[in-house]
Amino acid sequence: MSFEEIELLRKRAETFLRNALYLINENGAERQLIRELGGENPKMLVLINEVRNLHYIARIEEAYISSRYLPFKYTVEEVKDISRFVLEVFKPLVDFGISLA
Repeated sequence: MSFEEIELLRKRAETFLRNALYLINENGAERQLIRELGGENPKMLVLINEVRNLHYIARIEEAYISSRYLPFKYTVEEVKDISRFVLEVFKPLVDFGISLA
């Protein structure tokens, strides 16, 4: 890895840390957001109350972080599995929640 790549990863990591600390201080964690949205649409709570779905939410978070800050590659099977969850479970709940607004 070149010095420029290392420096880029360092800067991204520092930005991520600042953002994470801000969210912690402001109670802005994504799962908290899901809980709050669950007050409006209880069906949203299935995303964090079912262990299987919580596993997928964590995998999506990991993928977001890894794709931005780490030289990590996913297998085709992993991408298909997470994509299936997003299309079949997550997106319908989010789209339904948006239609209620």
